[in-house]
Amino acid sequence: MLLSLVCLSCSGVWLDQGELEGLKTKSEKGFHGDATEKALEKWEEMVKRNRESVFNRFIRKLTR
Repeated sequence: MLLSLVCLSCSGVWLDQGELEGLKTKSEKGFHGDATEKALEKWEEMVKRNRESVFNRFIRKLTR
Protein backbone atom coordinates (compact mmCIF):
# COMPACT_ATOMS: atom_id res chain seq x y z
CA MET A 1 0.00 0.00 0.00
CA LEU A 2 1.41 3.37 -0.98
CA LEU A 3 0.97 6.26 1.40
CA SER A 4 2.33 9.66 0.53
CA LEU A 5 1.73 13.17 1.79
CA VAL A 6 0.38 15.84 -0.53
CA CYS A 7 0.54 19.56 0.24
CA LEU A 8 -2.88 21.08 -0.43
CA SER A 9 -1.28 24.51 -0.92
CA CYS A 10 1.34 23.74 -3.55
CA SER A 11 0.44 20.16 -4.58
CA GLY A 12 3.93 18.99 -3.65
CA VAL A 13 4.30 15.30 -2.78
CA TRP A 14 6.52 13.60 -0.21
CA LEU A 15 7.32 9.95 -0.91
CA ASP A 16 8.95 7.34 1.28
CA GLN A 17 11.81 5.23 -0.02
CA GLY A 18 10.60 2.94 -2.79
CA GLU A 19 7.23 4.66 -3.27
CA LEU A 20 8.17 6.24 -6.59
CA GLU A 21 8.90 2.84 -8.09
CA GLY A 22 5.55 1.56 -6.78
CA LEU A 23 3.74 4.53 -8.30
CA LYS A 24 5.44 3.92 -11.63
CA THR A 25 4.25 0.30 -11.56
CA LYS A 26 0.66 1.30 -10.75
CA SER A 27 0.75 3.99 -13.44
CA GLU A 28 1.87 1.47 -16.03
CA LYS A 29 -1.11 -0.74 -15.04
CA GLY A 30 -3.56 2.10 -15.58
CA PHE A 31 -4.19 3.14 -11.97
CA HIS A 32 -6.84 5.86 -11.86
CA GLY A 33 -6.86 6.68 -8.17
CA ASP A 34 -9.45 6.28 -5.46
CA ALA A 35 -12.57 8.35 -6.15
CA THR A 36 -13.35 8.55 -2.43
CA GLU A 37 -9.89 9.91 -1.63
CA LYS A 38 -10.15 12.45 -4.45
CA ALA A 39 -13.56 13.58 -3.19
CA LEU A 40 -12.16 13.92 0.35
CA GLU A 41 -9.25 16.04 -0.92
CA LYS A 42 -11.64 18.33 -2.81
CA TRP A 43 -13.82 18.64 0.31
CA GLU A 44 -10.78 19.54 2.46
CA GLU A 45 -9.70 22.17 -0.06
CA MET A 46 -13.21 23.68 -0.11
CA VAL A 47 -13.37 23.78 3.70
CA LYS A 48 -9.93 25.42 3.83
CA ARG A 49 -10.95 28.10 1.32
CA ASN A 50 -14.19 28.71 3.22
CA ARG A 51 -12.36 29.09 6.55
CA GLU A 52 -9.91 31.53 4.99
CA SER A 53 -12.79 33.49 3.48
CA VAL A 54 -14.66 33.68 6.81
CA PHE A 55 -11.48 34.70 8.60
CA ASN A 56 -10.73 37.41 6.03
CA ARG A 57 -14.26 38.83 6.33
CA PHE A 58 -13.91 38.84 10.12
CA ILE A 59 -10.58 40.72 9.93
CA ARG A 60 -12.05 43.27 7.48
CA LYS A 61 -14.91 43.96 9.91
CA LEU A 62 -12.47 44.43 12.76
CA THR A 63 -10.33 46.87 10.81
CA ARG A 64 -13.15 49.13 9.67
